[in-house]
Amino acid sequence: MMCVVLCTDSSLHLLAAQGTRGPTLRVLVDRPAKHPGEALCAVVPAPALPGMVLTVSRNGCVHLLDVAGPQVVCAFAPPRPCHLAVTWKPVCVVSLHHPYFLLRGDYPDGASDTPYSVFYFHFDSYPLLENISRNCCISQADVDTTAFPQALPLEKRCESFLQKRFQKLENKVKEQEHWTRLRRYSLFLQRETLRK
Repeated sequence: MMCVVLCTDSSLHLLAAQGTRGPTLRVLVDRPAKHPGEALCAVVPAPALPGMVLTVSRNGCVHLLDVAGPQVVCAFAPPRPCHLAVTWKPVCVVSLHHPYFLLRGDYPDGASDTPYSVFYFHFDSYPLLENISRNCCISQADVDTTAFPQALPLEKRCESFLQKRFQKLENKVKEQEHWTRLRRYSLFLQRETLRK
């Protein structure tokens, strides 16, 4: 199991655990010391490109990061004079099964008739990314959609939630039956002790 963790100090880490061995932690991106605008504020998984995440910096830079490297594969930006709407909480949607993502950008006051725009970035349209999906270290079959519950349809999320609640209820009933049996056995032992 591998998990990418964005810390409050804007550093990015890869947490990996395998079997019974303890977890390992590897720094992917250090906290920027000299340029605070380069601090990461969001990380978005790219399920169509296993082993890759999109990182968004406070200064509006969007990078595709290969976590195996770790190395920046490429950068994305809305056309000038547009900029990211709210850089500390960007509006970015990545497709689960197709190699593209959508990013919201805003125009400065008076630069356009429509102040808000949504930009479409298709990974396959970039020459650097043509062979990425074939050369990734994590196969598409290993990508578990349950790791990203927000990506599941509403019906599946509700079904999963109800199944978990039902399982907890079953476990509570079993636990209650177990305690009842223990109490009865305890009373039986107490009676036997009093008879002797």
